Amino acid sequence: PWVFLSIRSLESGGKLRWFSSIPFALLILSHNFYGYLFGVLLGFFTLVLYTHKRQIIISLCLSLGLASFFLLPAFFEKSYLLFTQIDHFDYRNHFVYPLQLIYGVWNYLGSLPVQDPREMSFQLGLANWAIVIVSALVTLRLYRRPTRLIWYFWVIVFSIFMMLPVSDFLWRSLPMISQVQFPWRLLGIITALLPLLYLELVDYFVKVNKSRILVIFSVFLVVLAQYNIWNYGRPLKWLNSEEFLSLHYEYVGQTATANRSEITPRWAPIERYQPEDGNQIKIIGDGQIYDINSTPLKFSFTAISPNDHSQAVLFRNYFPSWSATADNQSISLSPTKSGEIILTLLPGEHQYTIRIQSTYIERLGNLLTIFSLIILLALAYKTKKSKRSPKLIPVETI
Repeated sequence: PWVFLSIRSLESGGKLRWFSSIPFALLILSHNFYGYLFGVLLGFFTLVLYTHKRQIIISLCLSLGLASFFLLPAFFEKSYLLFTQIDHFDYRNHFVYPLQLIYGVWNYLGSLPVQDPREMSFQLGLANWAIVIVSALVTLRLYRRPTRLIWYFWVIVFSIFMMLPVSDFLWRSLPMISQVQFPWRLLGIITALLPLLYLELVDYFVKVNKSRILVIFSVFLVVLAQYNIWNYGRPLKWLNSEEFLSLHYEYVGQTATANRSEITPRWAPIERYQPEDGNQIKIIGDGQIYDINSTPLKFSFTAISPNDHSQAVLFRNYFPSWSATADNQSISLSPTKSGEIILTLLPGEHQYTIRIQSTYIERLGNLLTIFSLIILLALAYKTKKSKRSPKLIPVETI
C-alpha cells in the first residue's frame, strides 16, 4: 500500500520528493521476488495508466539504485547457490488449482510439489471473489473507457490465470517469469490490488448515484468475510504438551519455502563438518604450516613446501568472493569436490592470506546504492532550502 500511495502522490502532484523512492526500495529489500513482480506491475501501470510518467520513472530508478547493493547480487549471482541446481522450486510443482482459490482449509505446511490437503491455503476469499465478479459486470459497461477499474480488474484476472496449470505454456514462453518460482506468489499482487479495485467500485457507484447499492454491497462483503473465516476461530482440538511436540517435530522444516540450499554455495552439495581434531586447515602432500591466524573474514598462515605439488585445504565454503595472496601476490583458489577452499602451495616458505572480499557485481551494487543516496540527500537539501527561501509577494504600483 505504501508503494501505491507514493506513486499516487507523484501522479497527483507530479513533484519528486526525496522520500518518494523509499517505499519501493524497501519492498525490494523485503522480498526480491515480489520486488520483481511489483516492478513489472508498476512499469506497466506507468505506461498505460499513470500521468507524470517522467517523475514516476525517475522515482522507480532511484528505488532500484537504493536496493542495488542487494538486488544485483541476488539476480546475477544466484547461480552460485545450490538451490539453482535442484528442482525443488520448479514452478510446475506449485500451480494452484481452481477450487483452492475459492476456499482452503487453514493448514500449516508450506507449498508442496503435489496437491496435498495439509499444505497452506491459497484461497482468495468469498468477499474478494464478490468484488471481482461485480467489477466484471461494471467492466462490461465501461469497456470502451480504459479507467483504473478496468486496468485493475484485468491485471487481477491475468494474475489468477497465471496461477493455474493452464498457463504453463506462458511460463515456458517467458523464461524470466520462472524466476518467481511459485505461481501462487501472484496472490501478493492480487491482495494489493483488490482494495484499490474496491475503492474504484465505490467511486463508480457514487458517480452513477447508486449509493444505496454501494451500502448494501459493502455490508454483504463484511458478512461474506466473516462467514469465510468463521471456522478458523473454532479450534478442532486442544493439544496437550506431548501432542503439540509430536506435531511440531512432524511439521518442523516443512512450514516455509526457505531451504538450506538457498544459502549454501553450489560447490558444497553435501553436508560436511569440521574435522574432529579441530584443525581448520590441512596439507595434502609434503609441506608444513605454522603461524595460523583466523577470523570470520580472514585466514592467514605460513607454509613451507619442497615442491609445487602440495596443497592446502581450508575448511570453509568456497565462494568466488574469497581471494588469496602469497607474499602479497595474488594466487588462485578453487573448490574441492565437497566445497572446501583449496590452493596450491608455492615451493619454499611463503606467507599466505585468504580473505573474503566483494565481487565485482557486489561492488557495482554498492556504488549504485551510494550514488542513489547522494541524489536523495541532494533532493532533501533542495526541499529544505526552498522552504526557507522567502516568497516574493508582488506589490501593485500606484
